[in-house]
Amino acid sequence: MKGINFTEPLFHKVVRGKKTQTRLIMNPQPAFEGEFRYACPIDADGKLIEPLYKIGETVYIKEPYFIIPKWHEYKNWVIYKYGEHPEKTDTRPFVNPRIMPAKYARHFIKITCVRCERLQEISDADCLKEGIEEQKWEGHTGKYFYIIPDMTCPIFDSGRKAYAYLIDSIYGKGTWESNPIVWAYDFKLITKYR
Repeated sequence: MKGINFTEPLFHKVVRGKKTQTRLIMNPQPAFEGEFRYACPIDADGKLIEPLYKIGETVYIKEPYFIIPKWHEYKNWVIYKYGEHPEKTDTRPFVNPRIMPAKYARHFIKITCVRCERLQEISDADCLKEGIEEQKWEGHTGKYFYIIPDMTCPIFDSGRKAYAYLIDSIYGKGTWESNPIVWAYDFKLITKYR
């Protein structure tokens, strides 16, 4: 079974049902320009570039975890860093989520749609599905979009600007501007793998 990583704020949005879409940069990028690359992405060797996840596939969500040692009375008990109320002072040596095996997963998603597009083709509606939130403030007529509800991130006047900030924070500054081809995945949260 394949896994997927999300940053901590986005992980919480996925498990709360507030994020139902994600974009991953296609690697390698298609070799040809134009409409052809969207319908059938081909690499420099002429091979079809396959998406990492397929429609109908169940994927486990990776997260930092810690396993209680076998000598402890609660042996093989797994503690997750991304709890409901994470403690910032927790000093346990959590395992990097990139190497988390499926057997320790507690959350799963099912892929419902896959498509490829340019990063900047994202719509305002899809920005909201990506976890960007919309908020109207009292005394203001405009809409404000932000990434984390505690407002530790800047506020933006459009969902696309907020998403550009988010994608640059994940992949590195300049990612939005470079406008790569991405795989866009729609998914739904499922409580257990079946």
